[in-house]
Parts: sequence; structure tokens; C-alpha cells
Amino acid sequence: MTAPATAARPADYPGTCFPPGAAGKPCRLQPNDTGITASHDGAPLVHLHYRDLTLSRSGDNRRYITFTELPDADGRFHTLVTPQKEILDHIAEQYPSRHFHEQLAKLRQANRRVTGPKLLGLLFALGLLILLGLGLRALWHGAIDLAIEQLPTGIEIELGRTQAQRILNETDVCTDEALNAAMDEIGQRLTLGLGGTPYQWRVRVLDSPDINAFALPGGYVFVNRALIAATDDGHELAGVLAHEFQHVVERHGIRNAVANVSLTLVLFALLGDADALQAMVLNNLASLASMSFSRSQETAADLGAMHTLYRAELDPMGLVRFMDKLSAQGGAALPSILSTHPASNQRKGLLQAHVDAHGLPSVRPLRADWSAVKTRCSPARIADPDSIGDDASAP
Repeated sequence: MTAPATAARPADYPGTCFPPGAAGKPCRLQPNDTGITASHDGAPLVHLHYRDLTLSRSGDNRRYITFTELPDADGRFHTLVTPQKEILDHIAEQYPSRHFHEQLAKLRQANRRVTGPKLLGLLFALGLLILLGLGLRALWHGAIDLAIEQLPTGIEIELGRTQAQRILNETDVCTDEALNAAMDEIGQRLTLGLGGTPYQWRVRVLDSPDINAFALPGGYVFVNRALIAATDDGHELAGVLAHEFQHVVERHGIRNAVANVSLTLVLFALLGDADALQAMVLNNLASLASMSFSRSQETAADLGAMHTLYRAELDPMGLVRFMDKLSAQGGAALPSILSTHPASNQRKGLLQAHVDAHGLPSVRPLRADWSAVKTRCSPARIADPDSIGDDASAP
């Protein structure tokens, strides 16, 4: 009796490619005997070897297959995502590696109902919730850390991009070339001051009359035109942006979004349910623009900003001057930024003490004529967070 013929497999599969520190782009994933080649519009983007890949599931109902590359010496890696689970069988036929098949078995096991060790994890999580109810904050912070570890950098970037798109769907951006050129120069200087990060930084100016600035996970940084108009020079704005960059680097926004969801998040973290975790965090990111930071987070962002400004040869006193300017305003006209970043005397004293201890750096001037560009805008509705001007990571 003749065995039934095996259905021919497609040459490639639809997916999304996340380059190191960048937003995802549509691609085709082609498995072969050594690895997966990702292509965009027919042009190869990257070839990843199977031996360097780890498997996981992501997305709603764990419907996406995720291939994550081992980080290089600088911590950079690619991530490939596809909804086509058939790609796993395709790879298994071409690459009969024990390591791959062990990962595949674990991936399939993870989709089964909670039994055995998973049940023990559930019982432990329930016990943890009881302890949390008794006020053991250390365990709660540990649970948050565990939850954050469940979010790969590629997913963090995509979460930030999704929320950035929501904001841009509702708010015009300033498209003036001279203004955005000045933003790009500051962003690029700060990026160099930061050193290596997994993010591709994007600084966008919103057409808003509120004096505010905020950063989303993954390197999407927004500053309102009213804040820019309130600055006397580019170094004051650089100080504000350096502070926002640090909130991203320290993952403060993600941490706060995780901390603000219900305690059931602990269950998702302990049981490895990254998909439910990502969905809950994404829903909570909607309030990130108005989310307050803790005193310790503000201190960490301030000190990190100072280090960045020194390395970028930008005036660290710019942040101090702008903070003094804002804190001098009172009454009903209190700027929005002070509700999320209170300019306390303690913060200003800490910044001044840092300058006193280290001295002023050699400040390299900015090219823009600040008085000429700071009030320009040319508002337009552009919903794609990645399509406005040049990114701040460009050399």
C-alpha cells in the first residue's frame, strides 16, 4: 500500500523582523538547513543560525512563534515572529538537532493545562498573593522584577510603538524641518552620551499647549511644543530629554505599568504566561503619559541624565535652570510636567551637588539658532511613529 504523499511546504512564511533596538517590519521567513533567512520586499535582511536561536510563544493566546537570537557582545539581537506554527515542523525536518527538538518539546508542553510543576507554581503564586496582602513589599517588588523579565526587549519596543501610535492618532506632530533638525541634533548627542542601548531613539514634538515631556518603552520620546517654547536654550531641553531617556533605559515606564495592574499579574509572571502579561501591560501603558514616577526613579533618572549630559558635552546646568524656571510657576498654571516630575528642592540640590563635585564639562555648542526654531511647528497628523523625520540614533 502506498503511503500518502506529504503536502508540499511553502518556501517561506509571513512574519515580522525586529532588528536590534528597532521597530519591527514585515518580512518573509525562509527556513533552510542552517537557519532562517528573513527578507523584506525580496531583499535579505538577516540570516540567523538555528544554534543561536531560542524558541518561545507570544501574542494573544500564545499564537505567535518567536525566534530570539542570542545577544552579541554589545547585547544586540534580532527577533523573528510569525503566526505560522507550521514553520516549526518545517524546521524540524531540515534541522534534526537535539537542542532544537528539546526546545520544541518545551514549547508544546507550555501550551498544555496546568499540572505537575506548573500546579506547584500556581500554589506558590497564590501563597505569594496572601503574603502580599499582609504587606510584604519586598516580595511584591521581586514579583514585579520577575514580570519585567518576561518581556523581551523586542516586545518592549513593540509595546512602546503601539502606544506611540495611539497618541499620534489623536495628536498632531510638529513637522517643521528646522525644529526637527534641532531635535535630531540633541537626540543624537544624547544617544552618543548614553553609549550602547538596545533602543533606536525617536524624539517627536507634539502640537500641544501643555508644558510636558514623556517617554514610552522602546525609545519613543515625546516633547510638547509648549515645553520647547518655554526653554531659553537647547541645553535646557537637552536636560529634560536626557532625564526622559533615562526613564526608558531604566525601564521605569514598563515597571510602573506592571505595578499598576492587578495582583493576578504575579500569576502570569510565575507561570511564564508572557502573552497575558504583555496584553495587560499594553492596556496599562495608555496612562503612561500622565503616570507619576517614584522619588527613587526620579533620582535615578536625574543622576543618569547628568552622566549622559557630561559625556555628550552638553551643559548639565540646563536641567537645573529649567527646573528652577518651572518650580517658580504656581497656582492653576502649574505645568503638567510637574505633576509627573515634581521639581523639589531635594532634586535640584542633588543636581547642583553633582555639578559642584564634578565641575562643569567642556560644553560643545548646539548648531540651531534656538530663538528662531523653538516656536516653530507646522502641525500635521502623522500616525506612524517611525515615519517622522530622522531617528535620534542616526550618526
